[in-house]
Amino acid sequence: CQQNKRHHDPSELQCAHEYLSIQWDIFHGKYQKVQENVFRWMKKWPNADPFRRATMNLSLSLSKLNMYQYHEGIECVDQAAGICLQAGNYYMYAWGGMIKAILLNELGQTAKAKDILESTHAVVTKHVNKDTYYAKMLSFHLTEILYERGEINAAIDLKDSLLALETWSAYFSISRIVSTLIRYHFFNDSFAKVFEIAQFWQQVGIKRQQLVCTNYFKYYEVIYYIENKQLANAELALGGINLDFDALHKDPYLQRGQQELVDKAIIEIAICRQEVKEIEVLLEKYIVQARETHSIKKLLYFLLKMARVQQLKGDDNSAELYVAESLQVVVETHFISLLVEAGRGVEKMIKKQVADLPVENEVIKSKILNLFSRFRQPERAIHEKVAALTETLTKRELVVLQKLDSDKPNEMIANELHISIKTLKWHLGNIYGKLGVKGRLTAIKFAKECELI
Repeated sequence: CQQNKRHHDPSELQCAHEYLSIQWDIFHGKYQKVQENVFRWMKKWPNADPFRRATMNLSLSLSKLNMYQYHEGIECVDQAAGICLQAGNYYMYAWGGMIKAILLNELGQTAKAKDILESTHAVVTKHVNKDTYYAKMLSFHLTEILYERGEINAAIDLKDSLLALETWSAYFSISRIVSTLIRYHFFNDSFAKVFEIAQFWQQVGIKRQQLVCTNYFKYYEVIYYIENKQLANAELALGGINLDFDALHKDPYLQRGQQELVDKAIIEIAICRQEVKEIEVLLEKYIVQARETHSIKKLLYFLLKMARVQQLKGDDNSAELYVAESLQVVVETHFISLLVEAGRGVEKMIKKQVADLPVENEVIKSKILNLFSRFRQPERAIHEKVAALTETLTKRELVVLQKLDSDKPNEMIANELHISIKTLKWHLGNIYGKLGVKGRLTAIKFAKECELI
């Protein structure tokens, strides 16, 4: 514009300058300022070219997304889509489809998000090359939606084909897909594969994506160590999550996502330590925030963790209520993978309530139970361990173990079994050693978890 200002309306310079200033604010996460300036710009320049008007609507929708104003964001995308189609700008149309799908997904409307991505992809590939960056990005986001809905085979097949495309555009914005891959392989009992993905991404991703991917890896490393009762290593992995604001391109949205990983890791460690009072207060606050911001995925996660906390407190009735609310969210949203992943510890309650779902929910019921059988769960790992242990326990030791839950003193148990106290203690020593526990209370707890008593 500056080079050719003699051939342009002088106001074009100012219009372009204000347009670029707003894009700069989007890049730096100044979302409130963006909203104010977009409205001012659109009022001031009603006859600006279609590309800029569409971009402004999409910029507004991004700011709405980051400020939890999801319904307003969808309205902005729809306005931009009309402008793009009228102007034949299918690249911006694709970008709008991705943003709308993300907004719908945040609202828990996964079926609509899936439809939007598929229909947008069909329009874009009809008019432009299917291997373009935006066509690939639509497929990337579709993969994430399929995974969330429990359509694992379709999601993994699509990811495998996309990861085979060794081009810059294929890797540029794939960090969401890498995080989904890490989730899939972690819960499919392949932590070695998770590490391989993280190492691979360190070589091909741009700096911001490398950081995000590494943080996801560290988060699941925390979960891995928790499940293996290695709390010291879990805390070390937690300390490895990088919240460097500059490294995240000064983007509050990205930083908020990484901070949520830290918060979730802290919750998992606190639950493992059974610090129920402290974590219950924190979860109550998070549940209220998730309801206020309509953040459905966060709400589902926190409800399931609260169910686990209530279970640890011994309040099974409250735990059942939180599980019931979680299942209602899943029935409405189809966030099946998150239910299975975050439901660790309350699997029995979930399965029991899933079995009681009405006939009209038969499809989602089947998907949930299928994922529980397919994904690695601590419950399944315990039962596998028990199967091996019970082969080494003698029949007499199994009888003694079952007697421990009666609250009777050792002398009474020995009398009922017609053995001496010395023989009973010898049996108990063998049982504790084989179960890997230190005393009667932990033996009873372990046996109950494994349904031995």
